Amino acid sequence: MNNNSGPLGSLFFMFRLSVITLSVLYVIYEYVVNGNAALREEWKYDDYGAPFLIFILLFSVFGVMIILKIQRRVAKVPLQAPSWHSNPFSISQPFQIYHMGSLALMIVGLTHIIMALIKYGILSDYGVFMSLVGIGTRVGVGLAASGLKADYEGDSRHFRC
Repeated sequence: MNNNSGPLGSLFFMFRLSVITLSVLYVIYEYVVNGNAALREEWKYDDYGAPFLIFILLFSVFGVMIILKIQRRVAKVPLQAPSWHSNPFSISQPFQIYHMGSLALMIVGLTHIIMALIKYGILSDYGVFMSLVGIGTRVGVGLAASGLKADYEGDSRHFRC
C-alpha cells in the first residue's frame, strides 16, 4: 500500500508540520515567558568542548545506523524511504519515525540557538546539543537508506535489503 498519496498522505504531512510548529512555538513561549529556558545549569557543555560535541554527533550517526540495520533485518516487508507523507508511527517502516524526529530535533535546536542569541546574545548549549543529535540522526538515516537496493517491481519509493 502506498500511503504517499491521497487523504492519509495529506493527514500525515499536516501532522508532521503541526508537531514541528507546536515544538517551535513552545520554545519561543519558554523564552518569552520564563526567560531562561536554555540557560539552565544542567545544560552546560562548556567543560567538555568540541570533542564531546563530535562524540555526540558520531554517536547519533552510528547509533541510528546500527538500529536501522537491525530493524531492516527483522522486517519482512519492503522498507519505504523516508517521506513527509508516510505514517511516522508505522512499526513496519522504521525510517519514518527517525526522519520526523531528526527534523524536529534540528528545528527545535536551531530555534533555541536563535532565541538565545536574540534575547541574551549568547549561544545556547542545549540548542547546539539538540541540533547535533538531529543532524547526526538525519545523516544516519540517510546513510542507512542509501544501503538499500531499489525494488523495481513496484513503486520506486520502496526498498528491500
